[in-house]
Amino acid sequence: MLFDTHAHLDFKTFKDDFDSVLQRAKDNGVTHITSIGIDLQTSKNAVAIAEQHENIWATVGLHPCDLEDFSEENFAEQEEMLSHPKVVAVGEIGLDYYHKLNYSNEFQIDIFRKYLRLAKKHSMPVVIHKRNSDEDTYRVLKEENVGKGILHCFDGDTKLALDFIELGFHISFPGIVTFKNSKLFEVAKELPLEKMLVETDSPFLAPHPNRGKRNEPSFVRLTAEKIAEVKGISLEEFATQTTQNAKNVFGIS
Repeated sequence: MLFDTHAHLDFKTFKDDFDSVLQRAKDNGVTHITSIGIDLQTSKNAVAIAEQHENIWATVGLHPCDLEDFSEENFAEQEEMLSHPKVVAVGEIGLDYYHKLNYSNEFQIDIFRKYLRLAKKHSMPVVIHKRNSDEDTYRVLKEENVGKGILHCFDGDTKLALDFIELGFHISFPGIVTFKNSKLFEVAKELPLEKMLVETDSPFLAPHPNRGKRNEPSFVRLTAEKIAEVKGISLEEFATQTTQNAKNVFGIS
């Protein structure tokens, strides 16, 4: 029983073998998947996919690298989508200082706050993207006091993870934890199991031994196996607890 908390199932790379992708996930014990919105259209796509599959859920958000898609009209339409029964979070939202973008960090922060306040208004968790923005991401989340959410594709150290946990967040581990000499080994070993999640970020960041290939939800098992090994527990124990963690965050019974 595994929960892939972050996958971009609507991306074109899955178009030709979507049903096979879902079957492989099922065959590998993946019982739940969250399909992530990164702008208005992908949020709509995620909801449409979730409507068609009982074990798939959706999020609605605007990725920091896609802020040129922002408008008050789009924002209002996304707010309306939050009432859909299969929408479980606001995200993917956050701050990305790695990519060279056509807008300022200050603009990113303004939009980030807007979506955080939207989530708080509707009592929903958030799915956070951060890249080269640890300090500002932490500061804004602390100031806005959203209270519940996920640090997606975490790549920081143990102290940073614990700082975000203190704010009420769960830490989601991607496939990079399976790479040789990954710095995430120590983080995974030290964090409380009750605050951990796993994800693929499909179609990106496939875990070893599939590194460089298209990632897909079935591969979350490889990530879970590695973390269970690092923590010295069984895959079953790790999978059961992290799936329950995800259900708790997303409000899924």
